[in-house]
Amino acid sequence: APGDAILLRAHEIVPADAVLTSDAGHIDYAFVTGEQDPVAVSRGTVIQAGGRVVGGTLTMTVARATAHSHL
Repeated sequence: APGDAILLRAHEIVPADAVLTSDAGHIDYAFVTGEQDPVAVSRGTVIQAGGRVVGGTLTMTVARATAHSHL
């Protein structure tokens, strides 16, 4: 639900559009866009549903319900 804090580990998929609350990380959008190179993201970046976490653990706050996400 919007406002929920979520913790995602490496290789997990972002379930809904969310705002990154970790300092920084990388997201692989290959499933969504076909782009093979991970994207660097920083605190406050909106992460689209369907992106896959690359590397370490990231924390986010859900921005929209899954049914209303960009995916």
